[in-house]
Formats: sequence, C-alpha cells, structure tokens
Amino acid sequence: MHYIVNRNAQINSGYHKVHTIDCNIGPRKENVVDLGECMCLVEAQAKAKDLYKHVNTCKYCCKDTSCEK
Repeated sequence: MHYIVNRNAQINSGYHKVHTIDCNIGPRKENVVDLGECMCLVEAQAKAKDLYKHVNTCKYCCKDTSCEK
C-alpha cells in the first residue's frame, strides 16, 4: 500500500496524520510528504516518525494495522 503523511500538524493536537494515497479526506497535494510503498501501516508510521515526532493515523483509511509477510 502507498502512504502519505500530512506536512501540517493538526491544530488541536500537533500530530501529523498518515493516510493512504487514495484517502478521500487526505491533505492537499502541496501538504503531502510521500512515504512510498509500505508493507503495512506500522511501517508507514515508522517512516513518518523519522520525519515528525508526533504521528497518528487517519481513522477512515488506516484501519488495517497487520503486517503479514
């Protein structure tokens, strides 16, 4: 799956949200950092945490957290 993270932190929490590339409520293209293809959401979160201290996930597009190999 291909993931992105919002470059802008949420105003109320300070967290940067991770989304799938095809999320309907994801950030504008100019506010996106491309995390690329990831095996699972856990890997995408780890990549985002390399960029930002506080990261969480979109409750609409990031429901599956399994990392099956």
